Amino acid sequence: MKIIKNDTKNNKIKVSVLISTYNKEKFIKKTLDSILNQTMDKSDFEIIVVDDCSTDSTPDIVSKQIESFVNYQFVQLDENSGTPAEPRNLSIDLSKGKYIMFVDGDDWLPSDALEKLYTLLKSNKTDYAT
Repeated sequence: MKIIKNDTKNNKIKVSVLISTYNKEKFIKKTLDSILNQTMDKSDFEIIVVDDCSTDSTPDIVSKQIESFVNYQFVQLDENSGTPAEPRNLSIDLSKGKYIMFVDGDDWLPSDALEKLYTLLKSNKTDYAT
């Protein structure tokens, strides 16, 4: 694994947003924008992007945009795994949040998704929410 960029300003992360990506240059900016525009306080969540050795401009796009977040990690596998499992498992290992959320590199979230799901988890005292 190669660490491309990382920064953590808060060690009490509520939610870790985990993105595994491979060749998503057409979508990754919109994915990251949807997470950046969340109503949840930016210091309460982290974003971890694990790139599976993309051959397009995905790493460049992520590298430029990731610094807009407060807490982030951007890493790249040493070689393509051929499956989303390895990047996802690595992102779990790197995460610091009480809860995790998987987002693919071609997904985007409503602006209140993190806040609503976190509120559901806390108010219902449960381990997961959908």
